[in-house]
Amino acid sequence: MFNLVLSLFLFILTPLFSQDAYINKMKGQLEIFDSQGKDIKPAIHSPLYVGYTIRTAKNGKCEIIFKDKSVIFISENSEIKIDKTLIQDENRDFSLNFLSGKILFFVQRILNSNYKIKTPTAVCAVRGTDFSIIVSSSSSLVGLFDGKMDIEKDNQIKELNPGSEAEISNEIFINNRLSSIMEKEKKRADKLKKYVEKLRRKMEIREKKIKEKQEKSREKIENFKNRK
Repeated sequence: MFNLVLSLFLFILTPLFSQDAYINKMKGQLEIFDSQGKDIKPAIHSPLYVGYTIRTAKNGKCEIIFKDKSVIFISENSEIKIDKTLIQDENRDFSLNFLSGKILFFVQRILNSNYKIKTPTAVCAVRGTDFSIIVSSSSSLVGLFDGKMDIEKDNQIKELNPGSEAEISNEIFINNRLSSIMEKEKKRADKLKKYVEKLRRKMEIREKKIKEKQEKSREKIENFKNRK
């Protein structure tokens, strides 16, 4: 019985590490669909997995935390799909499909990272950074505030540096200054940066405690087995 109870305890803790992301905050109308197109009722701490689509309405917005400690702030009338979220130690392979709207990204820095955001007009290869993307059906506007990013379109790659932006429609146009729209996004990012850092510290503490509990539980199970 003791062995069964401890095994169940470990089983309960496992989902905290297996989820790809979760909703940390939400406001207004929000829709979530799983990989099969099934409607999932959104709620605070709702788990999100590969294949899930998140869509906000006119009055909706939400904050999503990913398992690599990246944080995104989805504005109203926006839609994004989680394509891939593989992470192990200092290796990451992420892919998000940003379909429409506006999202502010805080991507966690990781040593070996393949992090791509696909839009209808380009692919953004991210190297741990803070940025905003505004997407319509015909163009994408990317403002970079910190870090590095490559913009890819039709086998063409251009590097984006902090304080600049890219407009992508039929081709990639780089502006070495932020537009008034992206200046507002940068100010919003500056205000949220400390909040994001605090979230990441909390996640690290939480993960450490859970791992310690898991290890202690495993030791108890092994000790119980050895006494038999």
